Amino acid sequence: MGLYGACRSDELYKLEIVNVDDQKSEVGVLDIIRKYIGLRPKNVPHKKFFISYRQKKCTVQLVGINTLYKVPNKLPIF
Repeated sequence: MGLYGACRSDELYKLEIVNVDDQKSEVGVLDIIRKYIGLRPKNVPHKKFFISYRQKKCTVQLVGINTLYKVPNKLPIF
């Protein structure tokens, strides 16, 4: 999956932390991804990339597929 490619919700749900390749040559979006990975707790029992972020902290709970399906609907609000 490329940085500029489109992904379906089920593909995002299946994305694991080992699938993210930081080549340090891109800026912008990858800076956000690096910050997100930096917030990740050390004791996460799974390898899914997307985990919950609540009360300014990442939790070990993974983001469910239904939450990912709702993201496109929430983007126009911002």
